[in-house]
Amino acid sequence: MSGWDRDRSGDYTPAPPPRAFWILVAILVIAVLYFAVFAA
Repeated sequence: MSGWDRDRSGDYTPAPPPRAFWILVAILVIAVLYFAVFAA
């Protein structure tokens, strides 16, 4: 039982990460691209 499967139901199909995780990833990617373009 590893990864995102925390319910211990016995199935080995991991659940997708929460939506907040993807929002955070998107913000980080946009921030990196922003600084890469405007800091040059």
